[in-house]
Amino acid sequence: MYEIDQKDRVEELTEIPQSSIGAPMPVVLASECKVAVAYYCENREDDWDGSSIKIVDSTSSDEPIAIIVFDRCTSHYFILTFHDSIFECVARSFDIHIGHGSIKGIIPKMAELAI
Repeated sequence: MYEIDQKDRVEELTEIPQSSIGAPMPVVLASECKVAVAYYCENREDDWDGSSIKIVDSTSSDEPIAIIVFDRCTSHYFILTFHDSIFECVARSFDIHIGHGSIKGIIPKMAELAI
C-alpha cells in the first residue's frame, strides 16, 4: 500500500475551467488507458444579481463545455469537485478541451478523445 510522505504535495490546477456552480452535469467516459470527463462550465455575467436563473439539462445547446482527458491512469492523483459530486483518478497527465454545445451532444467527441 502507498504511504504518504513529505514528497507528496497538493497543487491547485488553475487552468481547469470552473464547473457550473448550479448544474455542471458531469459525464465520464473511459477506456483502458484514458478517462474523459465533460461538464458545463460556469457561465454567468459579472453583474448577475441572483434574481434570475437559467435552467439547463443534458440537451441544452450552446453551453460552454470542458472536456478533461486524463492519460495513462497510473501516476498522479487528480480530484475534480462539482456541485453535488466528486471525480477522482490517478493519471500521468491531462489535456483540456473547451467547446460549446450540450452534454448529450458532446459524448461522441469524448469517445474520440478517450478511445
